[in-house]
Amino acid sequence: MRSLALALRASWGALAAPAAMLAAVAYGLLNNGWVGAWMETAQTAVNAFTLALPLIVLAAGLDAQRDSDVSSPLYPGRGARSGVVITLWRWVGITSWMLAAFIAASATLLITTWGRSDPIEFPWLVLTVGVGWIAAHTALGLALGAYLPRLGLLIVAAVAPFLLNVGLAYGTGSPSALLTALDNGVLAVGTRLAPEAAARQLAWFCALTVGGLIVATARRSKPWLGMAAAGVMVGLGLVSVLTGPGERGAPVAEEKQICAEGVVVVCVWKEHAYYLPALRDVTDAMVEDLDTALPLPDRVAEAGLALSDSSVSFYIGTQNAGPGMLAEYLAPDLVRWLACEGTPGEVAVSDDVLVRERWLAWRAVPDALPPQAFDETQRIPEGPISEQVDWFAAGLDGACAPL
Repeated sequence: MRSLALALRASWGALAAPAAMLAAVAYGLLNNGWVGAWMETAQTAVNAFTLALPLIVLAAGLDAQRDSDVSSPLYPGRGARSGVVITLWRWVGITSWMLAAFIAASATLLITTWGRSDPIEFPWLVLTVGVGWIAAHTALGLALGAYLPRLGLLIVAAVAPFLLNVGLAYGTGSPSALLTALDNGVLAVGTRLAPEAAARQLAWFCALTVGGLIVATARRSKPWLGMAAAGVMVGLGLVSVLTGPGERGAPVAEEKQICAEGVVVVCVWKEHAYYLPALRDVTDAMVEDLDTALPLPDRVAEAGLALSDSSVSFYIGTQNAGPGMLAEYLAPDLVRWLACEGTPGEVAVSDDVLVRERWLAWRAVPDALPPQAFDETQRIPEGPISEQVDWFAAGLDGACAPL
């Protein structure tokens, strides 16, 4: 325990970890691109730590550049002359600080979800992959710090890991995307991290960790031999990742939904049950009286739930969506279904279609879009609701392009 305490005390992670945690929490809470399901929240916590990568690598690199005097009271491996032990204690110190920051940031974001939804599955795999990802980057930072001068380390730490991880994440569906723990699409509700993909990612991060530690250790004795050994480790890790499928997501083992009866049945994932009352009211207001001119769907369901030809599927694309936002998300998919009368098809974007999407949203939530927002040549009729419904149906006639 004394060695661990000294390792923590001697590490630059004591300064970098709080800043990393605050940056990740700020990103997670201010970013509305996730919808508050447990798997999405855990992946958002991992994604948020991208902002901390320069700090992680920089702090580890500075730890590697500390005075190697083992008689120093700040040195964690006091009395240990082995280069392996020295490197391992440095890695333990910086990794412990950064994992503490990651756990704190993840817990903060998960608490925002805990109070309003029950998890379909707790996101253990996502968080475990995040841990391996951080451990690999602390080892990488030690390796860089062992060889680079401080200015070079600063440049590499501030730019390279961030850009590399973000670039890899944009290859969604490609095996190369598994080389980072980031997920460009964020694991949507109803999906989980596939165990096979998680195993391959962890194998890669373990290889990167061991390779980085070997390179950092070999600096004191046989650097070329160490680099060769590290190259073998990293190569095996690359093979394990790149020779398999690239999809990270897999359907959850059991579909869990909750539905409410209205003019049509409205269903959402159990984790999004708090949306259901507002979504039912929005849907009822949208479809009311439309059955006089158009067939109505039997069911409106959140994306990912099982569908039939008589179901409308739509995606909730932001956290804490209110009635106005729900209306804006539902209107395009409902218009497409109504135009195609339930058959597979696409609706070309046109002024007629757009104005009818806005009319549906305005009808459901009048405050969301005032009538004057409509184009002067396409104003909603001022007559009775029957005339408005006829106007709506006429604008969709022939708008569907069958697939």
